[in-house]
Amino acid sequence: MSTREAIDALWVTFGSGDLDKLITHYAENAVATFTRDGAMQQFHGRDGVKSMLTNNQLVLLSEEKDGVKTAIKQQKVVAVEPSKTAVVHLSIDSPVSGICEIQDIFVFDDNFKVKHIIVYIATVPKMLGFSGANTDVSA
Repeated sequence: MSTREAIDALWVTFGSGDLDKLITHYAENAVATFTRDGAMQQFHGRDGVKSMLTNNQLVLLSEEKDGVKTAIKQQKVVAVEPSKTAVVHLSIDSPVSGICEIQDIFVFDDNFKVKHIIVYIATVPKMLGFSGANTDVSA
């Protein structure tokens, strides 16, 4: 298996919403570091990763208000083969949280299970017509 195949498989499972299956992509002793707007939390083991996903990242991606759901505006996935590392960047537009930039860094073990994930989320206020990544912010 390659890093690219591992991150692609994880991403497909993430998109399916099957949390129990998603957790199988993580090592038993996985560590998740989650930072949103400067506040950092760390989670340990598969149960910790499941808690991080359930209470933070999946909540953000499933926000809905007045019938408007969170939309992924931009997505980029880069796999770095020799280091067994992958980077996923998402720009989303949430009707509740606003524009968010999400950077996930995955480090895989020798069995291509995630041993460390670093999640960084920055919220950008909606103003001046700003509607996502790579958008002209001129008023």
